[in-house]
Amino acid sequence: MSTASQRFDAAQTREILDELDRNGFVHIPGVLAPEEVAELREVVEPLAKEHFDPELGFTHALGAAYLHPRLTDLAVDPRLMGVLAGALTPNLHIYHSHIDVHPPEQEAPNAWRWHEDGGRQTADLDYRARLSAKLGYWLSDCDEPGMGNLEVIPGSNRWTEFLPRTPGQTPQGAIQVLAKAGDVTLFERRIWHGRSTNLSNRTRMVVFFGYAPRWIVQREFPSDEQLDAAIGDPLRRQLIGAPDWDSCHVGRAELPLTQYLAAA
Repeated sequence: MSTASQRFDAAQTREILDELDRNGFVHIPGVLAPEEVAELREVVEPLAKEHFDPELGFTHALGAAYLHPRLTDLAVDPRLMGVLAGALTPNLHIYHSHIDVHPPEQEAPNAWRWHEDGGRQTADLDYRARLSAKLGYWLSDCDEPGMGNLEVIPGSNRWTEFLPRTPGQTPQGAIQVLAKAGDVTLFERRIWHGRSTNLSNRTRMVVFFGYAPRWIVQREFPSDEQLDAAIGDPLRRQLIGAPDWDSCHVGRAELPLTQYLAAA
């Protein structure tokens, strides 16, 4: 996929990173062209059916970056790599990814979906740090509230206390992100977020790719065949987790992502 004309320049990248620092998330409209959205939907729709959970009533398919070559391409897409490098470090990889597809559903008044990302990181550490960030690629319109929107509490990335658990209530300061197909939402792991119930007549479709420094272990891994297919593409190999560079001691200048950004 050719994306060279759509990369974010230094000024745009700085603006995005400043907003990420302030609010913990940034919604970026129109990253994907309509034809890209259509192509990705053709890939995701059969995967959503294959991984549909009848007990949950929706699809939450882990390892999205490795479920189809087109999704791997999207996970290593260069358009937002400069932003990710600035938000985290150029020493990053894909540590977690998932397809989320939610058909129309009934209201669940006692559902508590609010959380920070990171799992055991949150529980095990005595402090909160930006150890990961996600890109959510929207493949359907969620441009009105109550459509399965991503919900966030802006600025909660700077909180020092946990969000009190109050099932059935919307936390103070929460907003629903309004997204159009082709938009991307960037958010870091410390922001408190969740998902609104999809009370619309549309199916909500989004693919999330999580990135972290390479010294944080991946939750899902590429196959040997996928690693072999990336031979000759150092940037892709870094991002999907090939053990080609020391994750703790390699010089930043030696990283393929650093070299790519310097040459862009």
